[in-house]
Amino acid sequence: MPPVRIVTDSTADLTDDLLKRFNISRVPLKVLFDREVYKDGEEIKPDVFYERLKRGEFATTSQPAPGEFAKVFQELVKDGSEVICLTLSGQFSGTYQSAQVGKKMVTGDIEIVDTMSASWGVGLMAIAAARQLPREK
Repeated sequence: MPPVRIVTDSTADLTDDLLKRFNISRVPLKVLFDREVYKDGEEIKPDVFYERLKRGEFATTSQPAPGEFAKVFQELVKDGSEVICLTLSGQFSGTYQSAQVGKKMVTGDIEIVDTMSASWGVGLMAIAAARQLPREK
C-alpha cells in the first residue's frame, strides 16, 4: 500500500513544528501589504503580520496559484504516494479551486477536500488525518 501524504494551505495556522511533527506539507497563500508580497507562514510570520496591523497597515491575501499546488503534489507523488489536500473553505477563498486545478496538472492519486472551515478548523482536520496514517520509521 503506498504512503499517504497530507497537504494543507497556510490558513490552517499550523506552526513549522506541527508541520514537521505530523509530516504535513503546506502551500502558502500570499499576504500583501501595499506592494509588498509575502508567502504566508514562510516569508512573514504571525507576530510580524499582527504587529504591522497594529501600526495601521492594511493587508489583503491572495490564493496560491494552481502551479504552487501542482509543485507540491508532484514532489509528493513521485515516489507513488497518495495525497490528501485539505483546504480553506471554498466559500471564503479560491484556494480550493486552485488546488483542484493544480491536481489536474499532476499525474497521481490526489484527493482535494474543501474543509468548509478556516484557521484552526482546517489545521485540526489536517492533524487528525495525519494521525490516522502509519508512522514512518
